[in-house]
Amino acid sequence: MIFSPTGLENHTTGTLNTNGIINANWQILNNIFDPTHVGAQAGVLQAALAGMTTITYGASITLDLLGSKRMNHCDLTGNTAISWSNLAAGRERVLILKADATPRTFTLPVGTIWSGAPVTTVPAGGAVALTVESTGTTDAAVVVSAVPALTGYVTLTGAETVSNKELTGVKRISLHADAFVQVTASRDLTDADNGKILWSSSGSAFQLTAKVGLIQPFSCTIKQRGTGIIEVINDGS
Repeated sequence: MIFSPTGLENHTTGTLNTNGIINANWQILNNIFDPTHVGAQAGVLQAALAGMTTITYGASITLDLLGSKRMNHCDLTGNTAISWSNLAAGRERVLILKADATPRTFTLPVGTIWSGAPVTTVPAGGAVALTVESTGTTDAAVVVSAVPALTGYVTLTGAETVSNKELTGVKRISLHADAFVQVTASRDLTDADNGKILWSSSGSAFQLTAKVGLIQPFSCTIKQRGTGIIEVINDGS
C-alpha cells in the first residue's frame, strides 16, 4: 500500500473518514519518507532500499532472496558452497564474490540452471558477480548468470603500476569477435546464438525462427544494417 501526503486526512482526535490517519502516526509516516528529516525515523526507507548486504564468509553461505538487499557481497577467504533461502517466483538478487590473494571456488545447489557457461572459480584478487533469478520454490527453479572475474585492471583512483605500455591516442574498445554472428538468410535460431549479437547487411527480407527446445532462458540481439526486413517467428511446433 502506498500513502500519499495529499490523499490522507490529518486528524488529531475524533472520527476518521475513509482516508483519515491520526496526527502522530501521520508524522511518523511522513518522517520515514522525508529524506531531510532528522530523528528516530530518519532514513528508514532509504536505508532499506540503498546499499548492499554483506554476507560473512563460511564454508557454506546462504543468499536470502527475500530478506537481503538486492546487492549482496561476500569476501572469500576459502572455498564455499552457496545455497538459497526464501525462493519464490519473481525474486532476484545479485551476489558479488571477491577472492583474497588465493583463487577460490564455489558450488551451487544441485539442479541450479546456469544461463551461459558455468563459472565456479574466482581468481586471486578478482571478483565474480552472480545474478540469481528464481522462477519457483526449488533449486531447479533458480537461474544463475555470471559476469566473469575482473583481474589485472587499472582504476582511476588506485595506485597500480603500469609498465611496458604505450598510449598513442584514443583507442576504441570492441567486443570480442565471437559475440557477433552474421546472418544472411532465413534459418532457425540455435543454442549457439544465446547471448550473441546477430547482424545482417542484407537488402532482402528473411526469417529467424525460434523453435521449441532452445536453451532457457534464451536471449540474443538482432541488428539490421541493410534494408531488408528481419522477421522473428516463434514456432511452437
